[in-house]
Amino acid sequence: MARATGLTQEQLRAIGDRCRNVSKGKFEDLEEFDVPVEFEPLKSNKVSLFPGNTSCSLYSLGELYLDFSVNTSPDNQEIYFFTNEKGPQKTTTWWNRDPVLTQQLSPNQRLVTITYNSCEWIVLANKIMVIGRPTYSGFGDRMLASSLISKNDRALILQTISEIPQNIRGKIVSDEGVSDGTHLSVRFSSDGKRSDGDIVASNAWTDEIGPLLDVISRLSPKDYPISFREQIATMFQNQERPPATVRTLSDWDAMYNPRPKTPWWCVWRSLIK
Repeated sequence: MARATGLTQEQLRAIGDRCRNVSKGKFEDLEEFDVPVEFEPLKSNKVSLFPGNTSCSLYSLGELYLDFSVNTSPDNQEIYFFTNEKGPQKTTTWWNRDPVLTQQLSPNQRLVTITYNSCEWIVLANKIMVIGRPTYSGFGDRMLASSLISKNDRALILQTISEIPQNIRGKIVSDEGVSDGTHLSVRFSSDGKRSDGDIVASNAWTDEIGPLLDVISRLSPKDYPISFREQIATMFQNQERPPATVRTLSDWDAMYNPRPKTPWWCVWRSLIK
């Protein structure tokens, strides 16, 4: 971890510049003596260069891993690392070429955040922002649209949030027979990060989130409604489906994102700090 977090701003920018120069359509797996000089401080034995995304492994033992990655888009560039050293994989962004743009697209002081179909509906005190967050390399986050909301609109959103039943908070509602499909999350933290009271719907609908989605969708830019309920209905029309499974988010993590089974005496002390 220290190899990634100990890089200077000059070293991070040099890595970013090198990744920006990767030729389109060209993929390179460089090992040992062929590793670019900009990546040498990371002491990785392999660097995978690809237009839009470059990655290298900093540590791997059994099921445990720590990877370093650079995502390059036309508007911005970010360097981050991700690891499962404490259980479910978590990503930490360490450097942005344009931190002002990053802050504009990820504001704090949110009332609620809806994530669905590679987009985020960020509800602030005076507006709703729709941010595109592509999950494929070479494309960065960008503002899609925004709409102003009034004090009455804000009060209605807060009232609707307060009326969500407590028995659905901190839960995931899912069709566990479907491995892929469509997912929606409702996050209540002020920065949009995961918190204990969030709600997730995975390939299944739950009425408890309906009023909130309806209000936010109605107040959002007209070209960006939240169509999760309609998509679920269309995906599974004319199909007999078992009742959705409801689990706590912590139980879901334990089942599908377990802590790695690497013996503790094999893990570097510096990695688990």
